[in-house]
Amino acid sequence: KNGTICDDCIVELLHRSDDTEETYETRYNAYVEKTQPLIDYYNEKGVLYHVDAGITKEETHEQVKSILGENND
Repeated sequence: KNGTICDDCIVELLHRSDDTEETYETRYNAYVEKTQPLIDYYNEKGVLYHVDAGITKEETHEQVKSILGENND
């Protein structure tokens, strides 16, 4: 809302030098060409697990331990 100032922190927002449309397209194309096929491959094999990174690190850790079959000791 404030242009170059963060609405939450009230500090100046910085623009990364590599934050360009060209860089985005390069990274996105690399994802589509290299990463997405791997995700699809392992998902089809039933060995791809998803972990919610939008939760606390403790909850994430519990998810990973559960996937690995570790006890919650």
